Amino acid sequence: NIKEPFSFVYTYYSRSQGITQDTNSFKRKVNMAKCMERILGLVLIISVCLSLAGSYSCEFTDRAGFWNGQSENSKECYGWPKVWSVPGSIKASRAFAILTTLSGVFLLFKGFFLLVIPRITAGATGKCFSALLFVQVLFEGLKFLGLDDLVGKSIGGGGGCQIAAVVLFFIALVMSCGLKDDDNDGDDGERGVEEPLLPEDEEA
Repeated sequence: NIKEPFSFVYTYYSRSQGITQDTNSFKRKVNMAKCMERILGLVLIISVCLSLAGSYSCEFTDRAGFWNGQSENSKECYGWPKVWSVPGSIKASRAFAILTTLSGVFLLFKGFFLLVIPRITAGATGKCFSALLFVQVLFEGLKFLGLDDLVGKSIGGGGGCQIAAVVLFFIALVMSCGLKDDDNDGDDGERGVEEPLLPEDEEA
């Protein structure tokens, strides 16, 4: 039958086109996921830097920070006198500053790996990672407990950095929840791309 060769070519071409479209769609999804994870990594790095600035700046208010302060006539930082009785709210803010610093070290490395090698860092968007970001946002906000006991009349540069850190960590939390952790699916998809495009044998 003279139509059989043409039927075979048509079947092969149709299946090849379908696989090619699936492959292109998969590649677009992977590239989009890589782009989003790079953005997430950049947001994490900036957030940690802002958090550190807010925690240890001597300008959380316009005149003082949680660990040190400024004199009225100069911008030079000095440590709080040992004889000064530290209020409980400021002690709480210091505790949360230490906790966010410890978790921030991990998030800093996580952000760096997401920025440099996305899709290779396993669990980048897992539930545990999102839970850690939720706790981070909560602790970053709780640093403001000692604000009323600090000397000063308004929020300073360090306080502004702290507000920005809270906002960016929240954005990172939303992004981590929105991204799908499909590293295993990506591996399967890449293996599928490498398989030869051969049609199934048909009976004559």
